[in-house]
Amino acid sequence: MTDFGSRNGTYLNGKRLSVAKQESEPHEVVHGSVLQVGGTKLLCHIHTGQETCGHCEPGLVQQTCVMTGKHASYARCSRHVQWHLTHLLTYLLTYSMEQSP
Repeated sequence: MTDFGSRNGTYLNGKRLSVAKQESEPHEVVHGSVLQVGGTKLLCHIHTGQETCGHCEPGLVQQTCVMTGKHASYARCSRHVQWHLTHLLTYLLTYSMEQSP
């Protein structure tokens, strides 16, 4: 995970990745990491294959992919979602506006 110089910061497990308007070093996001962008916190679940943990719903292992509308394994669908979230996050960090007090 890299903050590309946002004003309000990106936090990984409660620690800011870089100072305002400065690109951060890459940080590894692992299972259970908490990513915060603005007021939004994301709990990251990173599993291999069809493995899940006690916090994941077992019914999500096989589902209809929200990106393609096709029945797919969770791992395959999550790659689509992850790609889109990564690009959305990059957009948000690149074009974020300073929050009002």
